[in-house]
Amino acid sequence: MLAAIEAPLYDVGVLSERGMLPGLDGISATAVFEKLSMVKYHNAHASHIYMRPSEEQRFTTLDDLSESSLAKLSVDDFNPCTVVETSAGNFQAWLKHTRVFSKLLGTFAAQRLAERYGADPSTADWGRFGRLPGFTDCNPKYRKPNRLFPFVRLHSHSGQQYPMAGAFEQQITTLYGAREQEHQAKRLKVLFLSEGDRGSRTCLPSDSEARPSTVTVRRSRHRLPCRSFC
Repeated sequence: MLAAIEAPLYDVGVLSERGMLPGLDGISATAVFEKLSMVKYHNAHASHIYMRPSEEQRFTTLDDLSESSLAKLSVDDFNPCTVVETSAGNFQAWLKHTRVFSKLLGTFAAQRLAERYGADPSTADWGRFGRLPGFTDCNPKYRKPNRLFPFVRLHSHSGQQYPMAGAFEQQITTLYGAREQEHQAKRLKVLFLSEGDRGSRTCLPSDSEARPSTVTVRRSRHRLPCRSFC
């Protein structure tokens, strides 16, 4: 899996009821292998084991995919660089893009792909962890009658960029730019209306404030030439 998801550094997630184990962010592939014994110990004590490339990345993870969703990805030329079976008939797919996406663009791309292929929308973001094969999925709902948990299995690992990568990059960048322009236009409209409301409240005096001014102007007309009001 590390060969298929090639990255300079990785984050390893060891999640228990007490939270995420610290000290496993930004480590090399060699360091990942060196930590396997420790990770195995925590997995045996019901910790979940995850992995992702560190920082901004050129990958999108789609979670909770069915076999039919995987087939649709391939038909549409979105062949994953690796697929992990987290439980029976439940898959995570990693797509390799042409370049590193920013965090905002990466999240937008993940959301659009999740919507299109029926992945879990709550996990669609730029830095999603994936389960590391070879360890068990400790989710209580997957516990077997023998009280054991199923192993996470590596389903495929081509390491290849999907054929639609170039076209998808152009499409998603255009869609993201259009969405940001729309959001900016809405923010400016709200700001303009808000400023207009404040200006109206400032410029319009109350009845009690208006009356003395009216009286003063009427008296002044008898004393000053008309050009004084121009």
